[in-house]
This record gives sequence, structure tokens and C-alpha cells, in this order.
Amino acid sequence: RALANNPDVLLCDEATSALDPKTTQSILNLLKDLNKKLNLTIVLITHEMSVIKSICNKAAIMEHGEVKEINDVVSLFTNPKSDVAKDLIKDTYNLQNVQAFISEDTSLKGKTYELVYGASSSDKAIITMLIKDFDLEVNILSGNVEIVSDQSIGRLVVSLNGSEANLK
Repeated sequence: RALANNPDVLLCDEATSALDPKTTQSILNLLKDLNKKLNLTIVLITHEMSVIKSICNKAAIMEHGEVKEINDVVSLFTNPKSDVAKDLIKDTYNLQNVQAFISEDTSLKGKTYELVYGASSSDKAIITMLIKDFDLEVNILSGNVEIVSDQSIGRLVVSLNGSEANLK
């Protein structure tokens, strides 16, 4: 019914909430298809970051009815600006558990860093470069590479050990 009058914009409020993963993917595929075939702008309201990663090319992050950040999805996930977006990203990648692990594990040597990279650097051997170019020991504590808006992005939490000069 929403498409009967050939609208320019389709508003989908929580279109995938409370659905099983297979049905969610089916709905998202349908929305992508409608977007392409009908050149239809879709405004999708969701609390599910996986839905945003899957279908959106731009996102607005809101808190208490106020827009806190608007950005393309890849930039949002690789370099969030607002505190609320940073918290959402932290939750999405389970980084609070990684941080808790790091603070509790006294056996970890070195300094801990979060490395985030997008499509332009996803094909580079980052760990190899850290070892060869900076003579560092690298311990991977957490990592993830995924496709967001048809681009590969990655996030690594690493512990680096080496000379103070090379860690700067």
C-alpha cells in the first residue's frame, strides 16, 4: 500500500524489529531492490546497527530526539564523531568487553591500540608493517573485518610492545 501512489520517499519505522534473521534479510533485500528499481529514497528507522551496515549508505544518529551526527555509513563506523555514535560503535563491536579484558589481564605487555581501517587500507598488511617497519611485537586482542555499504572495513585491538621511540 505504501508504494501505490509512487512515492519519492518510503518511510520504514523498525521494519525488521522482532524478526528472525532469515526474514530480516528478506526484508532488507526487498528494500534494496525497491531502492534500485524504483529509484526510491528509503528512510529507515532502526536500533539495529547490523541493519544500518547492511542496507544504508548514510545514517543519522539521534539521542533524546536530537540529531547528534549525520555521516556516510563507512565514516560513521570507522570514525564516529559524537559520543553517542562512539558508544553505539563500541557496543556493536563488543569493545567494552575487550576493554574489560585488557584492564583485568595483568600479563599483557605493551600499549594497547585500536586500529580502524577502511577500504583504502584494507588490502595492506598492517601487522606485517608494524613488525617490520617499527620492530614491534604485536599481540592481537580482538579483530573484525566486515562489509559495510559494499566496502570492507576492519577493526583490530592490539597490544604493541617495543622501544618507546617506535611506539610513538
